[in-house]
Parts: sequence; C-alpha cells; structure tokens
Amino acid sequence: LSKTLAAEERSRGIRVTAICPGSVNTPLWDTDTVQADFDRTAMLTPEMVADSILHAVQFPANAVVEEITLVSNAGVL
Repeated sequence: LSKTLAAEERSRGIRVTAICPGSVNTPLWDTDTVQADFDRTAMLTPEMVADSILHAVQFPANAVVEEITLVSNAGVL
C-alpha cells in the first residue's frame, strides 16, 4: 500500500514512509484482557517511534526512507 501511494504521489514531491513499530509501551497494554507476562520496560517507547518519524521527515529531499521497522532489543514482544 505504501509503495503504491509513493508511486502515485512522487510527481508531486510527496514522500511516503511506512513506519512498522513492534510493541510500544502505551496505555493500550493497561487492560485486563492483555496477558502482561513480559517486561514492559523492554518495549519501545512512544518517543522512539516519534524519533524515527522525525528522522524520516528530515532525511534529504533527494532520497526516501521507504520503511522503518522498529523492534526492541529484547526481540519481538
């Protein structure tokens, strides 16, 4: 989907980046229905995701960051 959108908008100077974060420590995990048998401190933080978006936006105009995949050092949670 993101590659198709990028191809459609390239002529307008619009760049598209797919951001694919792993588990992010947000209030989403505060519900009783989520099995919290893992260390939430090992999760990504919202700030980490925001920093990656900022990196993509600030990348030089003559290049495109097509995809950013973020995972915790602890592996996929």
